[in-house]
Amino acid sequence: GVVMNHACAWLVFNIYGDDITGATGTTWKILDLQVMNISKTGTATLTSSSVVWDETDKTKEYEIYKAVDETQAQTLSTSAFIPCPTNCIVIPQVPTELYIKYSYVSQEGLAPIVEETTVPLTVTGSTEWEAGKKYTYDVTVTATAIKIMPTSTDWTPGTTTTPTI
Repeated sequence: GVVMNHACAWLVFNIYGDDITGATGTTWKILDLQVMNISKTGTATLTSSSVVWDETDKTKEYEIYKAVDETQAQTLSTSAFIPCPTNCIVIPQVPTELYIKYSYVSQEGLAPIVEETTVPLTVTGSTEWEAGKKYTYDVTVTATAIKIMPTSTDWTPGTTTTPTI
């Protein structure tokens, strides 16, 4: 059979909410999530054993999730909200930062507090998103910080005995 290795990197974001300093009844909502300043296009040079990318235009934002407004925003909890489980594909490159806009209400009847920030993205075991790797980022929104725990695994190559070209 023919083995098809992936020429891009796959990003997955698991988004969690957390209580404000242990307060009960806190409601967290995600409003906007973007990977900032990345290359969305480039030129791939194929060799017999690898793909080498030449990045272009490193000024793009990759919209992972955006709510229409605060009332339509996804409520967060200790269970993961996964805004794009299969389609966050990027060319190999050094990761930059994650922009996140979120709101929280600490008590019933109070107006939501909206916060926004950027946090650096890192990669475990490398300095860049590599072709053929899946990068999972567990992002927890808390009252005092955005916590990001990255992991990476091999993105299993596909195989076929009847390739179509």
